[in-house]
Amino acid sequence: MATYTTIPKDEAEPLIAAAPKAASPKFKVTAAALCIACAVAGYQAPAAVGKYLSFGATGGEKLPSSELNGSWDVQICLKGKDYCLGVPNKGNKIQDPPLGGDDDLNRVTLFTKSDSPSQGIQKFRLEKYSSTGQADRYYLRFLSRDGNYDGCVALYGRNGQYSNGGSPIQMQECQWIDNSGGQRQQITLPMGGGNPRRGQKYDGYLDYVLTQKFCIGSTDGSPSNNKDVFSNKCYNTKYTVEYLSNQY
Repeated sequence: MATYTTIPKDEAEPLIAAAPKAASPKFKVTAAALCIACAVAGYQAPAAVGKYLSFGATGGEKLPSSELNGSWDVQICLKGKDYCLGVPNKGNKIQDPPLGGDDDLNRVTLFTKSDSPSQGIQKFRLEKYSSTGQADRYYLRFLSRDGNYDGCVALYGRNGQYSNGGSPIQMQECQWIDNSGGQRQQITLPMGGGNPRRGQKYDGYLDYVLTQKFCIGSTDGSPSNNKDVFSNKCYNTKYTVEYLSNQY
């Protein structure tokens, strides 16, 4: 599988990510049993199982499944407007690696609100990771319609020309904890107390917690269909997050 960096040249930093924990024997046995059962029965694993084990999808291999402690499906729309976050071409044409910050197919954009978000169409996944002695970490992910890509929603840049905002918001390979990529991917969404239920909605900011001051903003000018979103100061743009599932 191809490897690549998601860090712009003007802000590359040493990668000091902690090594992912090895999967427990119980997890390995469970995964093996699931694979055998699927082969015998001749059907695909249920969607929830596929999300936890990331069968066949690239983009999320660096997040340790042993520390995944829950996730929610969400739809994220500009507060008071009928435009929601999505990925062009239902994510099916995401580049591996991304081409960079300008005019590539990995951009996160706005689309007219769908009343039935589904895989590849305005449905994102908020994942919670729990490590002993550490605060919980959250990543916002997007599974492409064809199931081949399952990366993280990232802030492309935070320094240089992007030090006051204006950075593209981009799909990237997920990065874990301490390296620059991880710092520009860990995010907080409004959750109304920490364990939202299906159908609940909360207004607030989409906050990249380790980059200080930066959140996912709106478009350059009035929002419209398939228009790129950019980073902005956190007090400028609110979104409405609707939880499409209970925590699983």
